[in-house]
Amino acid sequence: MTMTVKEVLEILYENFGVSKAWMSRKLDISKVYMTELYQGKKLGSKKLKRHVLELAKRYFDIEEVI
Repeated sequence: MTMTVKEVLEILYENFGVSKAWMSRKLDISKVYMTELYQGKKLGSKKLKRHVLELAKRYFDIEEVI
């Protein structure tokens, strides 16, 4: 399954109760950047996508983040 960063963040937040503050600390990004990602802006480095994928794998089955 392939998902966007925004989709992953929404699922973690809404379905698993993972807070945005915790995710921003875990992903090592600012809350402003987190908000922009959450709004669906295309802000992504390979490093960020890899971190989002690692975070998502803790909670559900996912193969790739675009």
